[in-house]
Amino acid sequence: MLLDGIQFHCIGDTARLPRTLQDKISEAQCITSGNTGMKFVMAIGYGGHSDLVQACKALAREVQQGKLAVQDIDQINLSRRLMLGERCEDVGAPELLVRTSGEQRLSNFMLWHLAYSELVFEKKLWPDFGEEEYKNALVAFQGRKRTLGVRHS
Repeated sequence: MLLDGIQFHCIGDTARLPRTLQDKISEAQCITSGNTGMKFVMAIGYGGHSDLVQACKALAREVQQGKLAVQDIDQINLSRRLMLGERCEDVGAPELLVRTSGEQRLSNFMLWHLAYSELVFEKKLWPDFGEEEYKNALVAFQGRKRTLGVRHS
């Protein structure tokens, strides 16, 4: 990652991981923080509900401390306090989510960020997901008309 200019980020609750792994994650984030290429975001122990709750608590603390007015709470301020916004704010919402294993649900994953994402459901399990499945997902994505929530008549 370092040689390829990739910046590594981790979102989620890593507190339950072994201390040595937590240290390795912190080290990787620190070492790659100056990289300007792609951003690789790994979600470990991540939950969309808990992410929204921690963001709301952060906003409430700022209001309580007088750093933010209630009327200033909006989608932008909330989004900036979600884990993805806090740790790598220039990474936008995913345009495509590929869900493997045949499940057709989000399973508490990035609930805020996936609002306008395209979803592709793949029956194969993650370890068996390969280049052919990846290409099929991209073809399905390319064939969709993106409206981003705007209704066209």
